[in-house]
Amino acid sequence: MPSEDPRKYPLYDTTFTLHRVSPLYTGNPLDNNSLQQHARSFRDRLVGDVLRGVRVGLATDNDSLAASGALQTVTWRLLPEENLWNTSDETELDATISSSIARGWLISVTYENAKYKAILLRGAQQEGQEAEGDDGFEHIPLLLMRMPGSLREAFIQFLTETFDTRVSVMRLQTPYLTSALEEYISSCSMRVLQNVISEVEIDLGFDNPTGNGMLYRIRIVTAREDLPRMVLSGKKIERTENREESPFITALRTHVDAHFALNMKHEMLKIMKIACAAFVLGEEGKAKITEPTVHDLDFNQSQATWRLIDSLVELAEGGELSKGIGD
Repeated sequence: MPSEDPRKYPLYDTTFTLHRVSPLYTGNPLDNNSLQQHARSFRDRLVGDVLRGVRVGLATDNDSLAASGALQTVTWRLLPEENLWNTSDETELDATISSSIARGWLISVTYENAKYKAILLRGAQQEGQEAEGDDGFEHIPLLLMRMPGSLREAFIQFLTETFDTRVSVMRLQTPYLTSALEEYISSCSMRVLQNVISEVEIDLGFDNPTGNGMLYRIRIVTAREDLPRMVLSGKKIERTENREESPFITALRTHVDAHFALNMKHEMLKIMKIACAAFVLGEEGKAKITEPTVHDLDFNQSQATWRLIDSLVELAEGGELSKGIGD
């Protein structure tokens, strides 16, 4: 089984599928002891789908779970803030961390040949904010899963039945994708921009209801050495037009319109994916957040990364970012 660095925070360097989760009814805030009980229940459900060593009703022939081998462990635990993540004192941390200071729940399912995980994530707790679970519900709106289809369905069903919640796929529409990229770029100084963002890949898709035509997607790549020039060009265009919106996207739209006669604002054209060194976000509801590695006196990459993560949480819970950007 491929080994995973236990020191790395579980959110990083993994491609997750994203889901919205309505408030979970728990009765009382859950601690690690009560989460362990749910881990046993979920494990019993998974084991119950195996008959005489043959998995039935869970994995299909084309599902990677079929080759995962025997189920070994299922763990549920509170997920601490990143600055508290230290597996060297995991037992002590699990005994002291409470739901009120946890970022969410971390669920791990380990098979003989593979390890899968899910993370239920809430926004950062603000000073003076009411404790979670006082009304019997825990508000953990974003679910990130790295699981094959059959295991993902089993986990969603378990959440739904156990916590009386609703889980739905969270798609990332063009307005959110562009705002996420621009926010991250704006947090970088020109001096570190190329190292943090590197090249930018943008996939454009065509919403053609007739299904005619052979062209469905175009990938546009901006080289890292061109990135600062694009941002400066976009700012110049926006100053000329007396607006301040999205300098990189503005420059890209102008370039694409001039050289390819393609109007990126057309209603039948949408951004399907944005990929750069800091993150990958896909319209279908996929996200990969890269572990921050750039340390600079005038730039805190960790803060920029967590603003991106918190924007996904806000989108999931229906905040300002979700207006007009529904499923």
